[in-house]
Amino acid sequence: MSIMKNHGFVYLTLLLVLLFAGCTTQHNGTWGNAPDFTLPDLNGNSFTLSNLLGKFVVLAFVTTRCPYCLMEMEELEKVRNETGEDVAVVSIVIGDTVRNIENVYGTYVDKWIFLIDNKGVYSSYQVMGVPKIVIINQKGNIIYSNSGLTDYNFILSKIKEAG
Repeated sequence: MSIMKNHGFVYLTLLLVLLFAGCTTQHNGTWGNAPDFTLPDLNGNSFTLSNLLGKFVVLAFVTTRCPYCLMEMEELEKVRNETGEDVAVVSIVIGDTVRNIENVYGTYVDKWIFLIDNKGVYSSYQVMGVPKIVIINQKGNIIYSNSGLTDYNFILSKIKEAG
């Protein structure tokens, strides 16, 4: 009986760790240069991050199996609506197909750039949980990084602080 209780405790602990793995960890300040990358968009065209030097970039690392990632899309849409072309929003979908991405993210795929991470770019950005937001300034430096849902007002405040 004691063995069953111990196994139950271990399983419960593991479950809690997994549930909260993507909750919230953040970094403020400047981390240095954002790692450059080239990834395919949903049409198979190559996209290179460094082509966006000169404007703020909000990277969103997501998956199609993450309900919080879909909620993050709503926040990113507000950022996009508020900033227009002044801020580039780029969603990087980890490990999925174009079909799944279009099915899950539907109308959002026409509003900003969606890329497929087929090269492990997520590891360069230390993605341990999704959604993960990374804000990059005009000089290509990471100024903010957060795993977990990030409110659009907070994203806008970070951009204004650094702008």
